[in-house]
Amino acid sequence: MSRTDQHLGIVGAARLAALVLFTALMAAILPAMTAEAADCREVHLTDASTGAVLRGIEDLVWHAPSKRILLSAHDRWADDDDDEPVANGIYAISFPRLKREFIEVSRPIDLPVPNLTELFQESSVLHPHGFTLWEPDLPKAGFLDQRIGKQTGRLMVINHREMGVARRADGTAGTSIEVFFVAPNGELDHESTYSHPDICAANDLDVLDEDTAIVSLDRGACGGIRAFLELLLGQSRSKIARVDVTRADGPEILDDGMAFANGIHISKGEKPTVYVAETQANRIRAYDLVDGRLKRPARTIPVPGGPDNLDVDAAGNLLAAVHPDTMDLYFYMRKWPFFSSAPTRLIAMDTDKPDGCTVLHDDPEGDPISGATGVLRIDGMLVAGSVNDDGLLLCRTPTSEAVCPK
Repeated sequence: MSRTDQHLGIVGAARLAALVLFTALMAAILPAMTAEAADCREVHLTDASTGAVLRGIEDLVWHAPSKRILLSAHDRWADDDDDEPVANGIYAISFPRLKREFIEVSRPIDLPVPNLTELFQESSVLHPHGFTLWEPDLPKAGFLDQRIGKQTGRLMVINHREMGVARRADGTAGTSIEVFFVAPNGELDHESTYSHPDICAANDLDVLDEDTAIVSLDRGACGGIRAFLELLLGQSRSKIARVDVTRADGPEILDDGMAFANGIHISKGEKPTVYVAETQANRIRAYDLVDGRLKRPARTIPVPGGPDNLDVDAAGNLLAAVHPDTMDLYFYMRKWPFFSSAPTRLIAMDTDKPDGCTVLHDDPEGDPISGATGVLRIDGMLVAGSVNDDGLLLCRTPTSEAVCPK
């Protein structure tokens, strides 16, 4: 054999070995990549009437009778001078369809969704923030259902008609709570409006009954430089209040001195409890609810980041989207240079256990969704939205959950 033949043989063997190694590596990597891609999927949503992209799905509510997820969408990055349509309002998406798309489609999901408040918005401004659903405990059939017809529930929506403004130029309050009847199929019909200058800083709410809600006021100041300094200096000036939406009275303050009061969830089980996310303190306050009143002081539950909206799953676990670094979120929301994304972290808590906090999803890069602010867990799936990013994050609930970092 010539030297040339020997050289070609060695080169050929090296190439073959490299090819075998590459094939083996890809065989190991590709299934992992496929599994990772199958765990979570980005969901792009558009307004079914206008084609506008849904951005800023800050909060989500599960409506069990219609098997739909209601979405609170407000595009805070929209340019007022732009002629393009903007998707602001309460939208709905069929969860069975969403899950079917997840199973059948391996790429990002694109779906048009209806605006349930389109008729209301023909004459009124709706910039929704936190919202909550009240449903009566009624039999599925019988006289009571016939008496109330299709209006079997109520949706209360915080509406920042003009953000950071106590009173608008026409004298009306800048922030209101809009109340909608909710039919069994999830359709909405506007019932009434509660407004008052003292709820200017309203963030989230949950219902005590069909007319009464507990509302978080995330700042002491309404807006402007004073509100900015509160956030910058970490001042604990936010509050929670009780509001009767049938009366014109101002809110009744229930507790104050909180570090950015945010999401609220009221558990009405054997031990009625009001949970309030305290974002800048990286904790959740838990108040015993006794005869409709809060027992103070509250217990505190530490969480791995600044908690945002709260919900509960079918097993009774408290769910939260938390922000590992609230300043990252702040700069991302305001489009500062070098802050094109913010981390997303989703957790579940068994509040009866000292170490009952587990991480459901942790994404330091904020891709495909940045700064998630709300999460639901339904039928083995996680659904999350963000105050600024487009669309939703849809994931399979992980089979194993990590304990939350301290």
